[in-house]
Amino acid sequence: MVSLELFYHLLKGLSKKSLKKIILVGDKDQLPAIGSGYLINDFIDAKIFETIFLEKIYRQAENYQIVHDALKINQGLMPFFDGSSSQFIECEPELLKKELIKKIDLLLEAGYDKKEIAVLSPIYKYQTGIDELNIELNDYFRKKENQEIITYHDKKLALNDKVINLVNDSKQKIFNGEIGYISRFVFGNLKTKKEKILTHIGVDFDQDKKSITYSRSNFFENTYPAYCTSVHKYQGSETKAVIVVLFSEAKKLLSKKLIYTAITRAKQYSVIIGEKEALEFGIKNDSDSERITNIKYLW
Repeated sequence: MVSLELFYHLLKGLSKKSLKKIILVGDKDQLPAIGSGYLINDFIDAKIFETIFLEKIYRQAENYQIVHDALKINQGLMPFFDGSSSQFIECEPELLKKELIKKIDLLLEAGYDKKEIAVLSPIYKYQTGIDELNIELNDYFRKKENQEIITYHDKKLALNDKVINLVNDSKQKIFNGEIGYISRFVFGNLKTKKEKILTHIGVDFDQDKKSITYSRSNFFENTYPAYCTSVHKYQGSETKAVIVVLFSEAKKLLSKKLIYTAITRAKQYSVIIGEKEALEFGIKNDSDSERITNIKYLW
């Protein structure tokens, strides 16, 4: 859902003369906006706007267990995890990378493409965070695909590396949160030396089948490795298989809404890898629902 500030600017930019209706689509049980406000919940609680609730599940229509587990989590209860389309793998933080690679190997052997697998973590730091896991997964896929590594200072890149775009660029029609894969490198000659230097990086994005060429500086500033991404970044997206990483290192961020949002990104298969204590804590933690706003009292 959009933040209060963003929604304000959206409304301000609309034409009052031609505007007849605004339709908001969202899920009140997912994570709220990173910014201020709790708009969709406030609009529902105000009880003066026509509200329609989706009763039929479409994303996981053929995978009832994911739906069942999501409903359990929404009620603050531990899911069943039957192993067919949902699973919980308990492990210690120091064993995460081993378990993660093992699960990805099994998914690839089962016929999933790497583009159909998403790894989600609530945090960036520590051994269970996004930064460390991206290093591990980049190394894993580069070796598996026998890709040559391109080095620029302390940066390492390879063809087919998975990246996420972090900024909106209306001219190139590329937006924050879009995920793509490195498809080409462009090299130029140094004026004083014969050796070539990396100047541009091309990325193919699945959404709208577009291809963007970044200058070297723009690429390093505006993209980030994406074999593992945050739950917030992946909210609104979907893929066939989702692996969610949950450990006590992220305790401050664990909540019912975060876990619900994470597993419902999966269309066919979801697996949580982590500590049972962290999972139980998150499911019982409803702190995301405690935002104090006054919008619902305006009407």
